[in-house]
Amino acid sequence: MGDGITCDEACDCGLDWAWQDMDGDGDVGFEDFLMLIERWGDNGPRAPLADLNRDCRVDIRDLLILFRSFGPMPERGACCLDGLCSMRTEAACARAGGVWWGGGSDCRDVACVDADVLGDALCNCNGVFRVGDRVTMLRRVAAPGFVPGMLGTVVCADDIADGAWPGVVTVLLDEWVEQRPEVRADPTRAGTWLCDCGWEPFLERWSTTRVHCQDLLHGEQGVDAVGACCLEGVSCRASTPQSCAAWGGAYAGDGTTCQMLACTTPIECACNGTWSIGDQVRLNRNVNWAGHLRTNITGIVFGGDAERPEEVLVYFDTWRGGQVRPIEHGCGFVDDASDRLDYVRLAWIPCDALDVRGQ
Repeated sequence: MGDGITCDEACDCGLDWAWQDMDGDGDVGFEDFLMLIERWGDNGPRAPLADLNRDCRVDIRDLLILFRSFGPMPERGACCLDGLCSMRTEAACARAGGVWWGGGSDCRDVACVDADVLGDALCNCNGVFRVGDRVTMLRRVAAPGFVPGMLGTVVCADDIADGAWPGVVTVLLDEWVEQRPEVRADPTRAGTWLCDCGWEPFLERWSTTRVHCQDLLHGEQGVDAVGACCLEGVSCRASTPQSCAAWGGAYAGDGTTCQMLACTTPIECACNGTWSIGDQVRLNRNVNWAGHLRTNITGIVFGGDAERPEEVLVYFDTWRGGQVRPIEHGCGFVDDASDRLDYVRLAWIPCDALDVRGQ
């Protein structure tokens, strides 16, 4: 068509070009009608602004299209087609045979990888991540080179129905490669992950790692500071100040972590609300739990579960006889997994077996 002419300018080119909301106010109305009338009869090799049927002329056909579109415009979102991303409506993306990422999504939210499973919800993290989701790391983890703000693409996961650890997905990172010789020499690793769902034939296997979902933000986002975010008084997760505000949470401050004292709210789903997250407690009697917990052992109240109303989860100071996955429990503290809490120090304790420490 000529140098500098884009598909949005050229006639009879591209899909989803017809954005009838010419004044950009979110719907098609009288102002758009006036803009079309002002351009009545315009024509040329480049599509005029009001050329809604792409025939390089503004006429009655464009006016009819405008009238049919009166009202709120359909929402656009990221559409993956042939490895490229463009902003389209759901209908236009479907007509083109693409994968639509949802209304309000952005091309920074998705990597249009060449995979049949692109866009499929993964079998972990309650399906909140999909193959191809772009993510931002919130946490520094043990492997050298990991820093908050690193970007990557979610590729696969292990299925919790087959016994996999819940709340974990595999991420292909943009700018990180596993360099530790002892890890690369480990035959159980071999630079690969066994995935129950998602995209397995991805490249750069030594640039992948399993990441706790609560340590990820959707999309490519700038990370200047990270801290603990207390959500609805019942859970805590790593967050930026901006993401915590968007979730309606209370930001505990830059550099804070989701230790037990970060969110000190009552556990209303168990023990009739007697205990709060972070309460310092001791056992007032022996408790038979995978190692016979003894009287006067001390710990911190960790959380609760509505399905276990007569117990609370306690994180003990020294005892190491349990094995609990706190991320599964939905009342009280939800584990900030990146702090690598020692799960063998967790146990479910009957409400009447606890006293306040020091009493």
